[in-house]
Amino acid sequence: MISHIKAKPSDFPQINQEEHYKFLKVKSLDTKCIECHSPHEPIFLLTEVKQSRLHPIVYKCTDCHEKKPAKDFNEVENHPKIFVCKDCHSEIVKSFEEKPHHNYVDCRTCHLFHRENDNVGRMYKNGNAKFCLLCHEKKDFKDGLYPPKVEWPNHLGNLKFLVNIDQKICLECHSNQIHIMDLKSNPNPHPNNWKFEHKKYVNKKSDIKQVYACGFCHTKNDCYSCHQLDMPHPDEFVQGGHKELVDKRGKQFCFRCHNQDFCSQCH
Repeated sequence: MISHIKAKPSDFPQINQEEHYKFLKVKSLDTKCIECHSPHEPIFLLTEVKQSRLHPIVYKCTDCHEKKPAKDFNEVENHPKIFVCKDCHSEIVKSFEEKPHHNYVDCRTCHLFHRENDNVGRMYKNGNAKFCLLCHEKKDFKDGLYPPKVEWPNHLGNLKFLVNIDQKICLECHSNQIHIMDLKSNPNPHPNNWKFEHKKYVNKKSDIKQVYACGFCHTKNDCYSCHQLDMPHPDEFVQGGHKELVDKRGKQFCFRCHNQDFCSQCH
């Protein structure tokens, strides 16, 4: 069976509304695009166009064919040579094929490609939270089926302690569901005075969601590396166990975090 050529591929990904809504489990075709896509920033790119890397032209079979052909293009006589992701990224593609995302999306679902001419285009390595939420945010107009959906920003707890939430927060926990990747250190998303202000959000009187949210990125070892003791303070420490620490290390050890009149609140 011959797959018919549709037309010269567009220079930016297009969608079929019915297929797109079916994939995202959108209940009604009457749902407006702007329910998910901002008219000013419709696909929430992690980098600006001019900052995204140049990349050789890559095509999907369905860019030109109505349906994916049964044969690989290498098996078709006189078929023009096209680049596919595994030509250069074989290790990553192999990893991707073993992960859950592979069952529902392909590389260019997340790595959008914008063609600039017949030879090259711009490749976007999207991994920011806004982009992930296009598929994974709970909305009233979506049903509860796959893909997994979260309530945002409740999924992370209270976000008052974050200045920049549109980093690769999702990938810090969920990259093992996609493919192997080098997660380079992200800029600190906290306010500049966070070293002294974070106690507001993690003391015993704080909302439990605030304390729990720290665990998305941090472990107990992170607390210990600065405080040199278990944090937040356990009840027995507050109720009298801290005397041994003060006798051993002196009040100045406590004053690294607490004001000097802090002790007088109890003593």
